[in-house]
Amino acid sequence: MDYHAQITAIGDPDRMMKVMEAEEKNFARSSYTIEKKQDGLVFNIRSKDPTALRATLNTITQFLVIYHNLKQMTQAQKAQKADKPDKVKHKRKITNLIE
Repeated sequence: MDYHAQITAIGDPDRMMKVMEAEEKNFARSSYTIEKKQDGLVFNIRSKDPTALRATLNTITQFLVIYHNLKQMTQAQKAQKADKPDKVKHKRKITNLIE
C-alpha cells in the first residue's frame, strides 16, 4: 500500500524554497516534491509505509518550525532596532540646541 500526504506552507515562497533546496528529498521508502505557489509552498509526500510517511512529515515540519522561529527572531530584532533612539541624531539635536 502506498501513502500520500500534502502540506501547504503559506509564506514567502522564494525564501522558503531557497532554504529547502539543500534538503534531501528522496529516501529509501519515501520522497517528496515541492511546488512553488504564489503564496507559499506545497509539499507532496509519497511513501511505501506509514512509518516512512511519518518520518518524512517530521523532516518537513522540523524545517517549518526552524524557518518560523528564525523569521520571528529576525522580526523581533528589527522591531528592537526600530525602538532604539538613534544616538547620532540625538547628539545633533542637542548640539543644535547648544549652538
